Amino acid sequence: MQTRILPIQTRQGQVYLPVKFALTFTQRLKGFMFTKPTPDYGILFPNTRQIHMFFMRFPLDVYYLDQAGKIIYADSMEPWKIGPNIREAHYVLEFPQGLYPLQAGDHVILHAPKTAY
Repeated sequence: MQTRILPIQTRQGQVYLPVKFALTFTQRLKGFMFTKPTPDYGILFPNTRQIHMFFMRFPLDVYYLDQAGKIIYADSMEPWKIGPNIREAHYVLEFPQGLYPLQAGDHVILHAPKTAY
């Protein structure tokens, strides 16, 4: 997966976080599955409204983004759970739980490559 440093505007100021882009079917299917705990990056899933935590080994902070990159819903999820279907979401951003705490209203500045769809 391609890694980029994405700027994120939070209430405390701008931060720059490493994010991998899941663009292919295989990348989207795998995500963090079977990954050892404590990776130091996030994964961005374009064209996504819902995720699952099957075969996960660690909990995630999950952020649902609108088309402009604004976080419209934030959730912490445990392995083997299914997340809510957020109809307004265009992207889902995942980080290992507690790594980079973001919140609804924060804005991810998306300079994403074109999707494979």
